[in-house]
Amino acid sequence: MPFERLQINNRNPWIDELRSRRPHNVVVVALANKMARTIWALLAKDRQYDPHYQPTVAVSAG
Repeated sequence: MPFERLQINNRNPWIDELRSRRPHNVVVVALANKMARTIWALLAKDRQYDPHYQPTVAVSAG
């Protein structure tokens, strides 16, 4: 079954946007990179994965 025909109900829109602009292999590598960075951050900070996690943005006083 070709990649384009897979039906995934809970896919991140980031992937679809990237697929519309870049070749398939670039999207695959970008997704692998994003996943590796997420895994590294979880291991480095000794945290469990939370799919609904929203990082807080520090506001500079200035």
